[in-house]
Amino acid sequence: MIFSVGLYYKATGIPWKVIDLYPGTCYAGVGFYPDNIAQGGQMGVSMAQIFLHTGQSYVLRGQPFPWDFNQDRNPHLNEDHASALMMEIVKEYKNHMEQEPQRIVIHKSTEFNEEKLKGFNEGAKTIPDKNFLCISRKDVRFYTDDQYPVVRGTVISISNNEHFLYTSGFIPALNTYPGSQVPTPLYVKLYECDSTYEQLLIEIMAFSKLDWNNAEFCSKYHITLKVSHRVGIILEEARARKIQNLPKQYRFFM
Repeated sequence: MIFSVGLYYKATGIPWKVIDLYPGTCYAGVGFYPDNIAQGGQMGVSMAQIFLHTGQSYVLRGQPFPWDFNQDRNPHLNEDHASALMMEIVKEYKNHMEQEPQRIVIHKSTEFNEEKLKGFNEGAKTIPDKNFLCISRKDVRFYTDDQYPVVRGTVISISNNEHFLYTSGFIPALNTYPGSQVPTPLYVKLYECDSTYEQLLIEIMAFSKLDWNNAEFCSKYHITLKVSHRVGIILEEARARKIQNLPKQYRFFM
């Protein structure tokens, strides 16, 4: 069944889409991968997986930046690199929608420092509604006094900008929890967000149902960041083989 869904996506482009994505919004998951063929593995490359409300998805390769992956697993973009990547994201959206986005939502698995925020803001200075989210894992679990675990979609807020979101758990529509272990929530930290946290969390929930690599009801991890590592490996291999002009549609990377 999984293989069939993958083939259908490659053949038709969009097997299904969700209704909770807003027109005029550019969604992008930002990831990084080490460039092992440049300067002895001392460089990294940024990438963005861009999603439109229409269901289309594109992979964008950013510029190399200094990163010693063996010394520090967390990449550190400077202001210029962050700004350049953001401008490429906006440009890619405009190429397909023939206008700039009115709203942009950036998902990243590492935190935004002041330099990155300044660069991302500069690259999206013409966009009126900007939202920067760090989505990661914490070793935290919540329990209920019922026989089933926490309901999928449950939010536990610990501050205005920090929330635990259950993208997996008991699903009332199925009347079951389709898992074998105690589900854990995602940790969502908001930075300089113009939209409400409710809207941003609903969108994360929507992206947990957009994994076209399987036929499950939903996935724990949202598609904006889930496949970044896998796509990064493909991009790195393409660079090593000196393959130029890779197609940007996500279906070619499945």
